[in-house]
Amino acid sequence: MGSKRQLSCFVTFSLCLLLAGCAGVGEMGKSGDAADQNVLGTTGNSIRGTVVSVPEPAEQLTSGLAENGNGNFHPDGSRIIFQSNRDGKWQIYELNLTDMSELRLHESDFIEENPVWTSDGNSILFVSSPEGDDEWNRDIMMFTPELTDLKSVTNSPGDDWYPVIMNQDYFVFLSERDSNVDLPVHVRANSVYLANLNGGTPTFLSGTSDDFKAPTVINDENILVLNKYDQIVLYDLTTRISQAVSPAEIVCGSSDFSNEKSWIVFTGSNETGDLLYILDTKEGVYQEINTGFVNLNNPRFSPDSKWLLFGAEVDGHFQLFRLSIASL
Repeated sequence: MGSKRQLSCFVTFSLCLLLAGCAGVGEMGKSGDAADQNVLGTTGNSIRGTVVSVPEPAEQLTSGLAENGNGNFHPDGSRIIFQSNRDGKWQIYELNLTDMSELRLHESDFIEENPVWTSDGNSILFVSSPEGDDEWNRDIMMFTPELTDLKSVTNSPGDDWYPVIMNQDYFVFLSERDSNVDLPVHVRANSVYLANLNGGTPTFLSGTSDDFKAPTVINDENILVLNKYDQIVLYDLTTRISQAVSPAEIVCGSSDFSNEKSWIVFTGSNETGDLLYILDTKEGVYQEINTGFVNLNNPRFSPDSKWLLFGAEVDGHFQLFRLSIASL
C-alpha cells in the first residue's frame, strides 16, 4: 500500500515516551510558542517515504449531488454516522455497512453537523444552533435514538463545535467563547474545552493564542490537535506543553488515533498532492498513502483498525470512502 521509512532510534524513543505520558522528555516548547519542536526528524534526516497508489482502491460509500462528510464509526464497527445536506441543510444520517442502507437519525428544522457516537454506542453528540440557523453560534447536543431523547450539553453565546469523545463520561470540544468578540466571527480563535456528558461548566484546556483545531483524543492526559502552523501536535493537557509529530514540510489536516495499533493517521499535502499518512508510534515508521483523491479530510480508524474512513472531493462534491489497511 505504500513504503515505510524507519526513523532514528532517538525519534522513536521520544515519541513513545510522549504518547505514554512519561516524564523526562524535556520541555521542548510551551503551548503557544511560535515554533513547536518536531519530534520527527529533528536530526535533519529525511523521513519521507515513497508515495505509491494503493493496490485496492477505496470504496465509495456515498454518492449523488449532495455533500456528505464528517463520518465516524460506531463503536462496534458495523455502521457509520455522518452529515449530509441532501435534504437542503446539514442533517445527521447513519449508514449500515452490512447492507449499505441509510437512515436519517434525527428530524430537525435546524442545521446539525459534526456527529460522533458516545463510547457506549447508545447516543450521539452533534453540533446545532437550536435558536436558528446560525453557523457561528452553535451548541453541542446529545441525542439518544432509542429514547428519542435530545438535550443540550453545552450552552454559550460563543460557537461550540467539533465534539470528540474522551471516555464514557467526558468529551473535548472546540469553542470561540473566549475569543475577542470584537473580531469578525469567522476569524475568532478556538480554545479546547473538556465537558461532562451530563452537562455542567466545561474545563478550559488551551488558550486562544494556540488557536488549536481538529482535536483527537489519545488518552485522558494527551490529545492531538492541528496548530495554527498546520502541523499535527501532541498536547499534554496537564503541562500544556505541545510537540509536533508531523514533518514541517507537510501541510496537515485532521487526524485520528488507533488505540488498537498505537497508530496516528492524518491528512496532509506536499508538492506531490493530497495524501493520507499513517504513523506507527511503536515502530517509529510512517507510511504515505496516495488514494488518488483530492481535498482529503476527517480520516477515522475503524474500531479494529482494519479500515480507514475518510472524506474526499469527487466530481465536485464531497463524499465518504473507506479503505482497507488490514495489510499494513
